[in-house]
Amino acid sequence: MFVSCTIIYYMPYNNRAITDPKAFFQNMLVLFYALAFSQVLFFIIAFLFKQTDEQLHRVFQYIILVWIIFVIVSSPIFYLYALKRRLKPDLALVKKLEIYRSANIIKLAFLQGAALLSIVSLLIVGKPYYAYLFLAVFMAYLINRPSVAKCIADLNLNAQEQQSIRTNKPFS
Repeated sequence: MFVSCTIIYYMPYNNRAITDPKAFFQNMLVLFYALAFSQVLFFIIAFLFKQTDEQLHRVFQYIILVWIIFVIVSSPIFYLYALKRRLKPDLALVKKLEIYRSANIIKLAFLQGAALLSIVSLLIVGKPYYAYLFLAVFMAYLINRPSVAKCIADLNLNAQEQQSIRTNKPFS
């Protein structure tokens, strides 16, 4: 997690990232992969140093399963709600992209929280069951990778905005 926090801290959130589509999506992907890397690293550490506690497993197995299913199902719903609530047709493309970035960060953080919960459960309880739960959440995380195509579809951009993003032409 330290690695992802460090990368996020040093990410270049300057005007170029807001006005240049290529830099904007590069920053989104740096964030995505930094969070993914921290999840995998923490999973490896937890797998190597896991404990065994059968009693906790009986308590955790259903609670964590229900929570993870809830997160996997609801994170796209919360994401779309965050987009639709703030998007207005007359907004400038830059504002739309800022909304897209915020909604993505919320969605990815929600999924990462569920992944970390399963990793901590693996560390404490020591059952492979929690490794499988982590893999399910991590797959959902990977499926939600930000991309230009998803941005265009989710923001419902007009032809001029789509062209601006696809050609990597700076916009205002």
